[in-house]
Amino acid sequence: QRAEFSEIRHYPMGPKTRSFLAISDSDYRGGEQPLDSEAHRTQFCEYILEELAQRPEVSDDDLTDLIDELVAMDLPRLVLAVAEKFPQLRTFKDFRCQLSLGVAAMLGGDFDLAEEALRAAQEILPTEPAPYINIVQILLAQSRIDEALVWCESGLEQEPNNYALWELM
Repeated sequence: QRAEFSEIRHYPMGPKTRSFLAISDSDYRGGEQPLDSEAHRTQFCEYILEELAQRPEVSDDDLTDLIDELVAMDLPRLVLAVAEKFPQLRTFKDFRCQLSLGVAAMLGGDFDLAEEALRAAQEILPTEPAPYINIVQILLAQSRIDEALVWCESGLEQEPNNYALWELM
């Protein structure tokens, strides 16, 4: 059963998600009366997917804003469901999009997709350390030590004082 809009406005969400759902700042209640049970989380995810089903023309930029915020909201499965519904996101040449997909896939345990998206993010913005750090974590989790070392060194070439990369090294 579709969640009522009046209930959705009580779910804690960021400004991009509120904008996507056309919830005005004056109507939003997620900060003061949050509905944050597992049932509400599931209901919120279903609501987002239903909204997307009704709007197949959503731009890749708007989808990127949405999935970026959904990762921050700790909804990686929802991000992966959005990416499945909009497969063009996997090849969208946007750093935030690829980083969000990569992080969501990592959190969701899909290390192949995570590595693919994070490599794409690194190609788009090679000076940003986040893809290197996440790729190294994936490689270490898979006991691919030699590859992890190469990625650590490459990341440190970009940002020599990156604490996280030194820790992983």
